[in-house]
Amino acid sequence: MRAVGLLLAVSACGNSCQKQDTVQAVACGVSAAPDANGNMPTELYAIVDLPRIARTRELSGTALDESTHTLYALEDKRPWIVSLVASPTWRTWTLGPRLTLSYPLALTHGTHTGYFEDAWDGEGLVRTSDGSFFVIANERAPAVAKFDAHGVFIEKVEMPEHYSRQAPNKGLESLSLSPDERYLFTANEGSLLSDGPPATKTRGTLVRILRRELASSKDEEFAYRTEPLGGGKGGDMGVSELAAISGDDLLVLERGFQHGYGNTVRVFRVNLAGAKNVIDVPSLDDSVVTLEKTLVLDVGNLQCSGATHRGPERNPVLENFEAMTIGPVLPDGRRLLFLTSDDNGRSDQVPRIVIVAVKLHQ
Repeated sequence: MRAVGLLLAVSACGNSCQKQDTVQAVACGVSAAPDANGNMPTELYAIVDLPRIARTRELSGTALDESTHTLYALEDKRPWIVSLVASPTWRTWTLGPRLTLSYPLALTHGTHTGYFEDAWDGEGLVRTSDGSFFVIANERAPAVAKFDAHGVFIEKVEMPEHYSRQAPNKGLESLSLSPDERYLFTANEGSLLSDGPPATKTRGTLVRILRRELASSKDEEFAYRTEPLGGGKGGDMGVSELAAISGDDLLVLERGFQHGYGNTVRVFRVNLAGAKNVIDVPSLDDSVVTLEKTLVLDVGNLQCSGATHRGPERNPVLENFEAMTIGPVLPDGRRLLFLTSDDNGRSDQVPRIVIVAVKLHQ
């Protein structure tokens, strides 16, 4: 491992072009050395600490255009999509243009007209492979909406009525599109008011993972239980993001925070094939069959000698990661996984992208 440091520079291009902020990642390497059984390890590839400016704060959902090395990031306090453009190595990043979404208040305020501001809490983002559409999840509504490539609102995507029974600030936090673009996935962050309590020190919370077949609008839901709370006091634990490996295979990002302990961030893998559909179950309880899950990544176990953090995290790699996107295949067969943090606009948090090399094929 070699820490190359964190560099924030401004390109000097005179009056002929806009100034661009460029960030050099902390390179954490990948050894590409298999273990005794021939399995490639999970490794921290790079840490990208973004500058503390308006367009890099409070990023809560991401979508990747691998062909242009562009990570699109959704802000949760303003209806903005920010573009972050990487070099071929994914270790040098340039802040690209910002797209403002024309988000109608009518989506959240009934008969009101006009645009956003207090109605906005953007959390989930997907982009079609041809770049023609964005789809976003607004947790506060709760609502899912479709926009064209220029940010112009097209339509509201109807969700099952029971998502309106969300606990405060525990609604639709995630959004993913299957690689073949057949299915759209989302999930509530914490249990619906009809589905049981939030996470405790001994028991996780029950959430619903929704899979919608876009051609038919057929919905299926699958019960998922998070891990219990971490150390410390108070706080929460919930599902912050989904990333579809296929139409059946999903990565689930669980994120929690406890006072005096910091963040807990883990990625699990679930398979929906043959799982019980709970779309018609009005209230989930302990009798429901939940998805079996396999731990893929515990961010708290990642190590990088160049990592720093100004807050009280027990591991300086940790942050409030809310977005997750699957990236390209490495020569050794692993995939890059991009985790992006929502720094909540706080001075003791870091707007950050962590890039991890993980084995996803069976």
